[in-house]
Amino acid sequence: MKEEIKIIKGQTREIAYSNDFKNWVREHPQALSKVLGCINQVLISKEEGTYKVDHAEFDDTSVDLINHGFGDSFKVRVRNDSFFVKRDNFRESGGVKEFESSMKAKDKLKGLFNVEVVEYQLGYTNKKTGEKYYVARWVSGMEKAEKHAFIPDVNPNGNRELSNRIDVIKERLKGFWDVNAGNMFYDPKSKKILVFDLENRSGALEA
Repeated sequence: MKEEIKIIKGQTREIAYSNDFKNWVREHPQALSKVLGCINQVLISKEEGTYKVDHAEFDDTSVDLINHGFGDSFKVRVRNDSFFVKRDNFRESGGVKEFESSMKAKDKLKGLFNVEVVEYQLGYTNKKTGEKYYVARWVSGMEKAEKHAFIPDVNPNGNRELSNRIDVIKERLKGFWDVNAGNMFYDPKSKKILVFDLENRSGALEA
C-alpha cells in the first residue's frame, strides 16, 4: 500500500504530514495550540544559552525538553499519545527537509529485515522566520539518544552481528548525516533496529 503523505510548498511556508497525523489532529482539535503554548513556556525561559524551565504542561498536554544545541528536542504528551518534536530556527535542515529525509531513508532501507525508520508525522517550515518543526511518534529511549549517549542495547561493541547490520544501514544511507548508533534503537527481543533523526545532505528526494 502506498504511503499517504501530503507535501505543500508555498512561497513563505512549507508543510508535510502523514494521513495518520491529519486524522489525529482532527480528533484532537486543540492539541497543536496547547503544544506550542507549552513549548513557548520553555523557550522564553532561556537565559545566557540555558533554559531555566525544562517542563511545561497545560490541561491534558505536557512538554519536556530533552536536548538543546543545534535544535531543541522535546518529548510531547497529549493524553495517551507521545511524540518526538524537534525545533530548529537557524539551520538549513529540519522541518520539511527532515520529513523528506525520513521518507528517503525509509525507501533506501526497504527490504532490510527488521529495520525501520521512526514514524514521521509532520514537517513544518516557515521561510520568513526560519522556524522549523519535525514531529515523529515517540519511541522509548529517545531521550537517551538525543543526549548523544549510546544506548547499551544498540552499542555494537562486542556484538559482531549488530555491528554488521549497522554497517549495512550506513552503506544504504550514504549521503545522510548522523547515521550512527546514537540515532538508532534496538529491541534485543525482536532484534528490530529503528532509525530516526536523519538528514539527507542532498536535501532532495529522488524520483
